[in-house]
Order: sequence, then C-alpha cells, then structure tokens
Amino acid sequence: MAVLGMGNLCDAYGDHNRALRYYQKIDSIDHAISSRSLRLRYKLYMLSCYIELNRAAAANDLIRECEELSILVSDKILTGQILLYQSKLYRMQKKPEEALQTIGNVQYSAGNIHSDWLSNMVRLELAHCLSETGRSHIAQLVLHSADKRIKGHSSPILAKRLSDSLSDIYQAQGNFKKALSYQKTGYRIESDLMKNIPITELGASQLRRLSRFELQLKLILSELENKELKETTETQKNTVAQLQQDVFTDPLTNLHNRRWLDVKLKDLLLHDTPFALMVIDIDHFKSINDELSHLVGDKAIVNVSHELSAYFKFRGASCVRFGGEEFLVILEKSTLEQAEMHAENYRERIFQFKWNDILGERGLTVSIGITLHREGENTQRTFYRADKALYRAKANGRNQVCTE
Repeated sequence: MAVLGMGNLCDAYGDHNRALRYYQKIDSIDHAISSRSLRLRYKLYMLSCYIELNRAAAANDLIRECEELSILVSDKILTGQILLYQSKLYRMQKKPEEALQTIGNVQYSAGNIHSDWLSNMVRLELAHCLSETGRSHIAQLVLHSADKRIKGHSSPILAKRLSDSLSDIYQAQGNFKKALSYQKTGYRIESDLMKNIPITELGASQLRRLSRFELQLKLILSELENKELKETTETQKNTVAQLQQDVFTDPLTNLHNRRWLDVKLKDLLLHDTPFALMVIDIDHFKSINDELSHLVGDKAIVNVSHELSAYFKFRGASCVRFGGEEFLVILEKSTLEQAEMHAENYRERIFQFKWNDILGERGLTVSIGITLHREGENTQRTFYRADKALYRAKANGRNQVCTE
C-alpha cells in the first residue's frame, strides 16, 4: 500500500514513467499478494500509466489480465475502470465508435468517493468519444454538466482533467481563444498541485525502510510468542493445547484455517514432500448472500466444507478454509492426474447435492484450480499457479476443473 501511494503521487505529479517503476516493484511480488482486489487495483494503476505513455501493446496485454481477474473480484467500480481504460485504448487506436459503445457499458453504484471519481472520469471520457465521432457540441454540454460535479468534488486532478478536456473540445470546434483559456487554467492547477506534492522527499531510502518493515514485524511477533510460551505453566498445558486447536481451526466449518496452513506448508517444504494444491471457490456466492441472506450463505459454506471433509477424509488430504467462500486441499504425494480425478469427483458431488432445502430452486456449483508443487519452488508461487487455474475455470464458465 505504501509503494502504491508513492506511485499515485508520481501519477498526480504527471511523472508516469516514475509511477510505473513503483507499480512494477509490486508486479515482481504479484504471486505473494493474497488480496485479489488489491492485485486488480495495482494492475489498473499500471494500465493507466501505459495509456498515458501511449504504450498500446503493453496496455492491451494487461487489460486482458485485468478482465480475467475482475471475474473473481466482483467489484463494479473496478470493473467500470476496466471499461474506462478499454475506451481510452480504443480512442488511442483510432476506433472512436467502439470507444463510445464501451464507455456506455459502465455500471456503478453511487454514494462513495470511488464511484464519484469513476462517474466524473466516465463523463470526461464520454465527451472525448462524442467529440471524436463528430458530436463536439454534445460533448461540450456533457463537460459543462461535469464541471458542477467536479467543483463539488474538490479534486485538483479531476479539475485539471476537465480543463484539458474542455480545451480539446473547443480546439476541435475551432474556438482557439476558449481552448487557450482552458489550457491556461489547467496549467495553473497543475502548477499549484506540483507545489503541494512532496515528490522530492521520495527516494531509495524510503523503499529500503519499507522492505525492512515485514521482517521487523515477524521478529516482534516471534518474540511475543516466545514470551507467552515461557509464561505457560504445567497446569496450563491442557488449556494451551485446546487454545492451539482453536487457533488452527475455522470456527464455522471446523476445517483447518490459514494459520494451520502456514505451518503445514513449512513442514512439507522442510521434508521435501511432493504435493498437489487444489483451490476451490463457490460460484456466484455473492448473489446467494445478496438474494437469500448471509445466514443462508453460511449454511451453504458449512455444507460445502462438510462434503469436502467427507470426500477427502480417507484420501490422505488436508482441507483448509482459506477465507470466505474459498477452500484449499493439499494432496500429498499425488500426481496431477489423481488430483484432477478427485477434484472432478468432488465438483460433481457438489453439483448433485440436494440444495433445495437450503437454497430453494437455485443450485450451487464450485470451480477448481489445480497445480503440482515444483521442486525448489516457494509455496506462494505454487498457490499463484493454482489460483491462475481457478481464474481460467471461472472465465471458461465456472462449474469445472482446470489445471496449471
């Protein structure tokens, strides 16, 4: 988040090359980011830089990746940003009609700072599309409508974009006097903005400090754990054992949790144990919560996890609730073919499960991604490849198994 903030400052300052270098630092640890929403956000920042720098080929490659990732994130604001940047790409490629059609597909719910930003950016982009399709007078009306909203938003960056857009529209109409006036306004806003951004304070020393934070945090946590263990007396051992069980168990499903997973993965690496990793995600789970209530959603999760533990109980597998509607299965000393067979059997078991009592007329399915751990590879990379297989299963229509 700190490195993202530094990149955002560079973007606001207009130094998109420098911003891109910050975002690329995050790109190098992409496989270690567990939050899909955060992963999509930084990729969108990179995409914006590519567009600002007129790097169409790189932007086209990245936008496909963003579209695949957005299927799993299910965030209307982020999906709207993808369409916004797709429209800009079409304009860059001299396809204004496709750009206009794309920007018309943006949907979002109003009411927060992110949707306000998106709605204003969509208006500015719509004006450019209208201007480039010969409708500059309508574009002018759209921008003057946006002017009132942006003044209420009090964002200098949006105000600068508005001035630049109005300058472009008036230039297209041949009204060069007004175009120059708005260009001067944009320049004044940019000058004031540059004075208020502490860009010169950012440097390599700050990045070195950031890289040390994670190690320092781990050391502090380790010291606290050691202190707690030393204070434990013989009479408390049974209580501690029960607490450890609680710490490593997900309370809703009674499956292992992420703390247990970290310990298990370290043990597998320590003993060079080969394993297959399976990532399972309930399809369209958000709609179950939204339409039938979170209580019904919890019942669905409990039944999915019960079927998971029942199927894998005698197959030498470990089942983990990774978070929300997502589960992991570790199959030790398994081939990819064996893991794929078990995944397909479990997927079919969930598909055939009698969901009527819980979900009424609607059914429930799962998508599954599988990969094998490779010798010498860290487990974050293994999870990243299994997650990519899950992306593909979702993108291909859900209710299926994909391997990576």
